[in-house]
Order: sequence, then structure tokens, then C-alpha cells
Amino acid sequence: MELGTLISNAKDYAKILRENYPGLTGEADSAITLILTDRDEIVTGITSAEIVDGNPQIVDSEWQAVNAIKPQQNAKMLVTILMEDGSVQKPDSTIVDMLIRNNPSNSSCEIAVSETETAAAFSMTSDGSAIVSDFMSGFEEAETAAEKPAASVGAPAEFAAGYNVDESNPFFDPNKSAPVAAQTLEPNVQQPVYPQMNGGYPQMGNGGYPQQGGYPQQGGYPQQGG
Repeated sequence: MELGTLISNAKDYAKILRENYPGLTGEADSAITLILTDRDEIVTGITSAEIVDGNPQIVDSEWQAVNAIKPQQNAKMLVTILMEDGSVQKPDSTIVDMLIRNNPSNSSCEIAVSETETAAAFSMTSDGSAIVSDFMSGFEEAETAAEKPAASVGAPAEFAAGYNVDESNPFFDPNKSAPVAAQTLEPNVQQPVYPQMNGGYPQMGNGGYPQQGGYPQQGGYPQQGG
């Protein structure tokens, strides 16, 4: 949808409201805001009032429209016109701040500043593009970290290449100045802890291991003559 078409729709809506609710649109600064979403739906808001702590306050039409956007929708174009004469009104920067805070994707929303001109939302914030920059900086850092290749593990050649020798060190030994290459160690074979004799376990003369005679035995129970 073109800017002219959205402005024309806003004027049509304003006319309907003036005819049906003259009391609602009679104020000189009453306005209507139309927001075109990325789903080609139109969200509207009109100037109204509310009571805060017992005091009446005006609620801008832009505030109403921005907060009527559904979370899954993005704003493509925003137009605000006065109910009285249909002139295009440039929204306050605080409204643009809220539009982007609600959804950072709205930073590219085109906002009408005249009958024929628009400006990107991020260029109309209260502090320039700071809101968008703060959001995008965290995203870019996370993206860079994800793309950075993981460091290679176990590279002894690279470690040795960065090795520097301090020859002024009193413990410097030129024969041992270079880093020692990695060596493969043979597995340590555990030796038996028992004492050995002649290369083996102690044996008796008959070739066997020493044995005990067993438990002492009695000659038997004494017997009576019967």
C-alpha cells in the first residue's frame, strides 16, 4: 500500500467518526492514527482521555494505535492526521521510542511526516538511533561469536613456535633451551611385590611352594577296655 492510499483511508475514517461521534472528534487537536502491518492489516487509534490519580489526561491516537499492534505483527507504515482538517501530523519522538521498544523490527517502519514524505522510525527516536543500536549490537556480538571457529586442541607445533628462551636466566642451559618434543611413554609394567629368589618365587627343593604341616593332630580319644 502506498502512502497516499493510507492517508486517504485515514481521511475516510475521520469523516465516519465526525459524522457518527461529533462530540468525540470536536476537539481541535483530536487525531486518528493508522498503522499498516506486515500482514497488510490496518490498526487504528484515536485521541481519547483517561483519569490518572483523579486527574484527566489526553491519550494520543499514536499511543492507542501502537499498543493495538499484535505481538506477531510488524509495523510497515504509520500515518496520523487531525480529525478537523485531515492534515498529516508528525508523531512525537517518545511515541517512536515506544514503537521500537515494543518490537525492534518496527525500526524500519515508514512514518509519514507530510502528505508525500516518510522517514524511517529509527531516525526519529528521541536519541537518534541509540535504541536500535543497543539492540543490534548484542545481536551482532552473538552472531560473531557463533561464526568464530573453535580453537584447535592439541597442537604441540604451535606451542613450540611461540616458545621464547631467556638466555640471561642464570639457570639457562643451551643444551636444553629448545622445548622437548612430545614422547610416547611405554606403559609402566608393575612388578610383583613379593620377594623373589633366583628370578622366581621361593621354592622348596622338590619344586613346590613351602607348605605347612597342617594342624597338629591328636592320637585320638582315649578308649576304655569295654
